[in-house]
Amino acid sequence: MEIIKNCYIITMDKHLSQFECGAVVIENGEILDVGNEKDILSHYKADNIYDADKNILLPGFINTHTHSAMTLFRGFADDLPLNNWLNDYIFPSEGKYVCEEFINNGCRIAASEMIRSGITTFLDMYFFQDMAGKVFKEAGMRAFLSEGLINFPTPDMKDPEKAIAYVEDFINKWIGDDLISPAIAAHAPYTCSDKLLRNARNLADKYNLVFNIHLSETALEVDTILKENGVRPAFYLDNLGILKEKTILAHCVHINEDESLLIRDRGSSIAHNPQSNMKLASGIAPVNMFKRIGINVTIGTDGACSNNNLDIIEEGREAALLSKVFENDPTSLDAKYILQCLTINGAKALGMEDNIGSIEKGKRADIIIIDIHTPNMIPLYNPYSQIVYSANQSNVNDVMIDGKWVMKNKNILSFDDSNLFELGEKWKKRIKG
Repeated sequence: MEIIKNCYIITMDKHLSQFECGAVVIENGEILDVGNEKDILSHYKADNIYDADKNILLPGFINTHTHSAMTLFRGFADDLPLNNWLNDYIFPSEGKYVCEEFINNGCRIAASEMIRSGITTFLDMYFFQDMAGKVFKEAGMRAFLSEGLINFPTPDMKDPEKAIAYVEDFINKWIGDDLISPAIAAHAPYTCSDKLLRNARNLADKYNLVFNIHLSETALEVDTILKENGVRPAFYLDNLGILKEKTILAHCVHINEDESLLIRDRGSSIAHNPQSNMKLASGIAPVNMFKRIGINVTIGTDGACSNNNLDIIEEGREAALLSKVFENDPTSLDAKYILQCLTINGAKALGMEDNIGSIEKGKRADIIIIDIHTPNMIPLYNPYSQIVYSANQSNVNDVMIDGKWVMKNKNILSFDDSNLFELGEKWKKRIKG
């Protein structure tokens, strides 16, 4: 048993309960109790007691859309339109350089960066996900990993006709693991055939897995789908049976109200990626409308080559500020809502709301502690606002995943991340010459 005491607890439960001087009891990876420190210490005795020094304790952040190994393409092709960036730079470079070694090295960088950002769970779409699973398992992270299904050959699936069988082998290898969960990814409606989309959906249904796809990221995508199918992208996917619960739609920049109502009614979630959308000039997603309609909105960093970092706190702040400008309303997407998007909403999207996403009895101990003893966090009036509008990655002091400390006092404990610079330099020389 372990007790974390002397902390300002933001539980993110349905009542948004807080404990200004709180404590959490953890046993066998589970939150045994949470409450006022005086009450907790009078009821429980533990050999391990961690004094959080009045810092803020809250559930770990959940990143619902990223391509983790693309850290090795960070800064490689910037200031380009999405289609030019993707077709002229990213796809060709992936075909040339992405291999198991690339995935191993890129994921190690991503693991360190995400842990330092307070991310305890994430949904990934990329290649060689078996190798990614090994890296994130070692790092002690909770990862939902999905192979990117697409019409043309990929670095690890040279024959698109055999892609479903390849993905099913990956599923059977990892399903049931305590930290690594297989998921299903179809790249996008414009890069996947009707057959591939249906097969991917059927595979997700067969194993009850999370399904994720890019949707309506650009106006060109919407125009293309409309021209070829006569309906907007969300309705196109629904006609194929794609939209269901545990379905996460990334970006959704160009979504109208009718599509939003459909997404809500099907129980699907949206992963908002504000920084990537801004950097690629894709547009501004109407998140305030999604909130008003009742869609479960989450936040993702996207990949480090279109963001260019994996700082989820920064992403949450940009989501709030961008919506205020877009709506011309300073009350749009307040700090409490943003923290819901970063925690419990992400858990709901993954079908994990009974296990993670809030600090409550019986849930897994995925916990982060935010350092408030730095100039950017002084003074503390409102912890929600302070995290969203003042904090950044450097304020994440401690990270616990499934009851195990993976970072303490800003030092990674779960794996050796001392050689990340050398890994990055190695790939820079290979890619840029």
